[in-house]
Amino acid sequence: MAEVHSFFIPDVEYCSDIGGLIGYLIVKVQKDFLCLWCPETSKGFGSMDAVQKHMRDKGHCMMRFEEDVVEEYEYFYDYSATYPDGNLEQTSEKATITGDEFQLVLPSGNVIGNRSLMRYYKQRFNSTALALETKKKHSKMYLRHLMSPKEQAQSRRNVAKWNRKYTKWYMQLGTKANHLQKHYREQVNF
Repeated sequence: MAEVHSFFIPDVEYCSDIGGLIGYLIVKVQKDFLCLWCPETSKGFGSMDAVQKHMRDKGHCMMRFEEDVVEEYEYFYDYSATYPDGNLEQTSEKATITGDEFQLVLPSGNVIGNRSLMRYYKQRFNSTALALETKKKHSKMYLRHLMSPKEQAQSRRNVAKWNRKYTKWYMQLGTKANHLQKHYREQVNF
């Protein structure tokens, strides 16, 4: 299944009943004619072949394992090893979430921001890349001052030669692409 359809079981290390889970998924596809990825609110299919064709064509050969369907598979998983002292209730009493209307601060120190501010949270400023770029720019300027006027002229000629070659290549590419056009209608003004 993994090699042919890229199907895998999420959180397999916490799956307590893999055989039961696979049996449940088989029943869901073969008896209920439901896609494993599409939400439960979607319509069922008319036959098992239709479901399988849909799953192959759409790339839905995987389990939907998100918040809205986790309860469906909770019988097959055991996450108690991830709770401190194996008790979920203790962690919920100890853990307090603080914050305001725009962000929540979790007990681990992570900050969850409001969706309306997503534009600002996605911004990443890479100061090291900017510093390297300015350093390169200054080093090129410095090297240019070290070059003799004859070497500077040769460098400019090399750049101009490369630009001519690039322009010629780009023009040839455009010409070849025009020959690939199958349908051409002459533009006539009546």
